[in-house]
Amino acid sequence: MNKRNSLSRREFLRSLSVGALGGTALKSAGDRAVAVLAHSAGERWSSRPADAERYWRLVKEEFLIEEGLHYMNTGTYGPSLRSVYDAACRHLRELDENFNRYFRTKLVGQALFDLIDKVATFLGAKPDEIAFTSGTTEAMNYIANGLDLRAGDEVVTTMHEHEAGIYPWLLIAKRRGIGVRQIPLSSPPRDKGEILDRFSRAITPRTRVLSFCHVQFTDGTVLPVRELCQLARERGILSVVDGAQAVGMLNFRVSDLGCDFYATSLHKWLTTPYGTGLLYVREEVQDRLWPTVVLDYSGWRAVDRAGGTSEKTYKVLWPKAMGKYCANLQYYGPLFEPVGRAIDFQNAIGRERIEQRIRALAERLKAGLMEIPGVTLYTSRDPALSAGLTSFRLSGISTEALFRYLADQHRIIIRYVRLPGINFDVDRVSTHIFNTMDEVDALLEAVRDMAEKRSGRGR
Repeated sequence: MNKRNSLSRREFLRSLSVGALGGTALKSAGDRAVAVLAHSAGERWSSRPADAERYWRLVKEEFLIEEGLHYMNTGTYGPSLRSVYDAACRHLRELDENFNRYFRTKLVGQALFDLIDKVATFLGAKPDEIAFTSGTTEAMNYIANGLDLRAGDEVVTTMHEHEAGIYPWLLIAKRRGIGVRQIPLSSPPRDKGEILDRFSRAITPRTRVLSFCHVQFTDGTVLPVRELCQLARERGILSVVDGAQAVGMLNFRVSDLGCDFYATSLHKWLTTPYGTGLLYVREEVQDRLWPTVVLDYSGWRAVDRAGGTSEKTYKVLWPKAMGKYCANLQYYGPLFEPVGRAIDFQNAIGRERIEQRIRALAERLKAGLMEIPGVTLYTSRDPALSAGLTSFRLSGISTEALFRYLADQHRIIIRYVRLPGINFDVDRVSTHIFNTMDEVDALLEAVRDMAEKRSGRGR
């Protein structure tokens, strides 16, 4: 940390005062950061543009990002908070030092139940409705493999699904003879009515599942999830939402969406350790989803040995979804212990404020891109249909060339993705709370320079 930033941080901390923090001795830098950001001074610092940027630069300091690197690829992986990384390392060490103690006190002890409660509250679900996974891929596979779909049944999904969202359905199609119908969606869509109409017209009497993204990883479109889930419910169809890009980006409660299943990765926008994810199964449909991986201690009574766990004991030992769908906790359990810290951090800042910041950065980016000759924007500027992912293409320059130019010449990290239907790649930018307006401007300037070089007017 350079001297200037260090002084700014001290000034900010001093402005809160010990009394403002209630006189509590804070245990770590991570706890201190949460307390600082939770304080109402954050509102004062956000009242003017200059103060707001100073506030967000302090937020940025809490993340493990290489100095001088402009990281704008949270859609692939979000860098961890320093306190989260430290906690993950500590838990892995405790596991090695005394497995027996760690297993009893952390993996199956009260600490686990406290964490489940915290994650469920953050997600807007019941503790009995969530199970920890290694990410969206595992959760989507659990859903596809666990449903009793038969030959002739149909799954309606889109052309914009991530490999993790579409491949499980395609495998089941090959294995069981179900149909998978992938509908095209415009980039960007005209309005949410267009999206709802496409889904409605694709449904047939054989449709059993609607599966779609909350936020499409290709073009950043935020789908009208609540309306789509309502459409499915009205037709007697199960709804499956791939929420890999939504948790930590958008302020929502999964129970308000009305979906039956929700799969997500926490290591993107929630910035938890890599390999942490979650499966939500609405309590009313849990009897329709078979477990895919089962161990004796999972607490699922149908596979208990004679004289084993009773239904009554099972309810005490494990929340329902964890007991059925989380058989691998002993492998990645230590990575989940710090998840609570990431949740505390977002709650301290305020989830609504986080979403507003993400949208403000993205809007500045989109407005700037539209002023650059040769740029085509594939992400909607409608706030109802977009958030923290922005996809675009610069005419005459390959997406890989622009990606490498930004990384090698400007230390700006984005990524490129294939846009379905159009069948070519686009560059995709993720704007999260550790990004600044200055970084957005630096990206725009670099794209503008590349555009001028392409046209022969380079400086």
